[in-house]
Amino acid sequence: MSKKHFDQNSTKRYKYLVIISIIIGLVIIITISSFFISRGHNSNLSSINTSKTKKVKGSKRVSSNSDTSSSYSSNATKNDQASASSPSETTSSVDNIDIVKKFLADGFSIGPILYNGEPVGQAMNENKAPQNTAHDNSKLGYILNDSEVRVMSMQSAYSQYYSITNTTITIGDITFNYSINNNFPIFSTTTETYSDNSTLTWQLSAASNAKEYVDAAQTQN
Repeated sequence: MSKKHFDQNSTKRYKYLVIISIIIGLVIIITISSFFISRGHNSNLSSINTSKTKKVKGSKRVSSNSDTSSSYSSNATKNDQASASSPSETTSSVDNIDIVKKFLADGFSIGPILYNGEPVGQAMNENKAPQNTAHDNSKLGYILNDSEVRVMSMQSAYSQYYSITNTTITIGDITFNYSINNNFPIFSTTTETYSDNSTLTWQLSAASNAKEYVDAAQTQN
């Protein structure tokens, strides 16, 4: 083998080794770079997730405070409404009772208007009701004090107990429901059933001159 040929082979081998070294170096550099880039990316993701977690926790805390504030506000409103409504309801009840008392103070009448569902006069004319149904069961009266009324029936005057609630008035043994409209009481009729299975429907009305007739009754009990 000639010296020239040997030198050429050595040169080729050297170039080959240099190229291999360069390639290996590039591979190492790329590998190291990829490692650090990946590590940096993961670090950023971890930082972002941590930040999101903090934000979520902070948001929950604010929401909790908001709920507590809302609950307090709601409870306070309910308490205010309760404290405000109680006196109003009491006042309304007292007002209703006073309105009824004033309306009946000068006098009232109680009488049957229906016998077994028919007008009393018609039932008596047709002999379906006793002939004295209207006369014997009609009353005139007036309020005597906070617990008694004076009433007159069949020319005899006597006292009876009465009571008034926010929705009813009871005189003797008859109770009427009522409502207030423009400071004016409206009394509902009431129906009673008796031992012979007959029914009477009663009506309560104002009668401004009743006191004069009651006090002038022949018999005062």
